[in-house]
Amino acid sequence: MGSDGLLRVGGRLQNANLDYDRQHPIWLPKDHPVTKAIIVYFHIKYLHAGSQALLATSKQRYWPIGRRKFVATVINKCVRCFRMKPVTWEHVIGSLPANRVQANPSFHTTGVDYCGPFYQKAEARNKAPHKCYIAVFVCFSTKPTHLEVVHDLTTDSFIAAF
Repeated sequence: MGSDGLLRVGGRLQNANLDYDRQHPIWLPKDHPVTKAIIVYFHIKYLHAGSQALLATSKQRYWPIGRRKFVATVINKCVRCFRMKPVTWEHVIGSLPANRVQANPSFHTTGVDYCGPFYQKAEARNKAPHKCYIAVFVCFSTKPTHLEVVHDLTTDSFIAAF
C-alpha cells in the first residue's frame, strides 16, 4: 500500500534513479472497467499502438494483472485497428522441376553461377594483382557444389572451367 492509499507493486528499485510512480507502479485488477479505460486511453493516446508498445508505455505507471491477454482483447475490440489490419499475402510456391525430384547421377543437371571478383596475387613481386572469379556448379538433384577458378567472364574461360 502506497502513501496515497493505492496498491502498488513492490520491487528492488528503491535505489534506482526513477520517480516513485516508476519504481512502484499502481496495481490494477484484472477485467475491471477502470483498467480497461486506462488501457484504451493509452491505446488511443499512442495512435493505436500494438500490444508490445502498449504494454511498454502503460507499464511505466500502471501494472494490470494479466496484462498481455487483457491488452490483446482491448486491441482486438478496437474498430479502427480491426479495419486497418493489413491482409498478409500468402506466398505461392511453384512445383519443383522434374530434374530436381527424380533420381539422376550427380551433376546430370547442373546450375552455374559466378561469384567475385576476387584479386589474385601475381607470382612476380612487382606486378599488380589481377581479377579472377569463381564459377559455382550446383547439382540439381543432390545439391553438391563444385568451385572452379575462372580468370575472366568470357565464353572461352567458362568453357575451359566447364
